[in-house]
Amino acid sequence: PIPLPEKLNLRDLKYEVLKPEELVKKPEKLSQIMKLLALAHYRNEPDDLLVILNSENHKIYALELNERIIAVSDVALESDELEESAKIGLERLYLYTTLRGLRSFRIVRIAVHPKLQRRGLGSRLLSEIEREAKFNKVDVILSIFSRPDVLDFWFKNEYVVYYVSPRYNKITGEKNVAVGKAVSEKGFNALREASSQLRLRLLLSAHDVYRDVMAETLVKILRNTIPLERSPFSFKLSEAQRERIKRYLNGRLDFEQVSDLIFPILVHCFSTKSLPVLDSNDASIALVARVFQGKPLNEVAEILNIDEKEVNNLINKTVRGLVVECLS
Repeated sequence: PIPLPEKLNLRDLKYEVLKPEELVKKPEKLSQIMKLLALAHYRNEPDDLLVILNSENHKIYALELNERIIAVSDVALESDELEESAKIGLERLYLYTTLRGLRSFRIVRIAVHPKLQRRGLGSRLLSEIEREAKFNKVDVILSIFSRPDVLDFWFKNEYVVYYVSPRYNKITGEKNVAVGKAVSEKGFNALREASSQLRLRLLLSAHDVYRDVMAETLVKILRNTIPLERSPFSFKLSEAQRERIKRYLNGRLDFEQVSDLIFPILVHCFSTKSLPVLDSNDASIALVARVFQGKPLNEVAEILNIDEKEVNNLINKTVRGLVVECLS
C-alpha cells in the first residue's frame, strides 16, 4: 500500500466518485486504487482493471486524505437489461423473490488502507454509497463474498443475508454469502422475501447442504435473516407425540428419543420468530450444530471446547425452553 504520514487528521477526508474516463486521466490515483483493491481481495486480477475502465456500469467510490486514497469501493450498477454475468447480485436475489425489474448497486470490492482499518472508514464509505444509491433511484445495495470474517462488518451496517451458496468456493474453501440493504420500498419487499425464504432453506438444509458450514457462522447468518410472516407448514402433534414431548420436558426421555419431533417443532418456530436464544453464543451454537446440522454430541463438544456432559445439559436446557415457548 502507499505509505501514510505519521499524523493524519481524518476530519480532512474528501469523498469522490470516479468514472472510468476520469481514472484514465489520473494514473497515480488509479495506481493507489488498484493497490488497495489487490490487497483486500484474493480475486483481484488485471482483468478487473479492464472491467473497471471499460464498463459504463462501474464507478469507483473513494475517500481521500492528503491526496492519498485510503478507502475505495468498486461499485457496479445492475439491472434486468444486462446479461447474466453482469448482474450476479440480482440473479442471486431473483432465486428467492418473485419481484423483478429491480436496479441494484453491487459492491464488487470494498477496501480500507491496512493501517487505517477498524476506524469506521469502511462504514463511512458505505454510507456515502448508500446516499448515491438513493440519488440514482436504486432499489437495493448488494454484495457477495466468501469470507465469514467480514460478516460482522455488513451486519453492523444493517445488511441482511439473502443467499448462501450450496457449493464451496474453490479458492477460499468457504461458501459464498450475499447480503443486501433496501433503498426503495420495492427493494425492501424483495429483500424481505428473499431473506425469509433463505432462512427457511437454511433451517431445512442445515443437516445436508449446509452441514459443513461452521455452526458459529450459521448462527450469525440466521441472526441476520428476516423471519417469515407466517409458517408455510400446517403442523400438529398427535396425542402420542405430545405425550413423548411431555416426558422429554419432564426429563424422563433423552433428546435422541424425541429428536424427530424437536426438529420440525423448532423449524416451524424459528422460521417465523427471532428467538432470544440466538443472542446467547454457546447455547445458539450448540442448538444449531446439534438440532439443525445433526452433528453428534462429541463434535459439538469439540466445537465449544467443553465436555460432552456439559454440552448435553446445555442442549437439553436450551431445547426444553424453546419447545415450551414454541408450543405455548
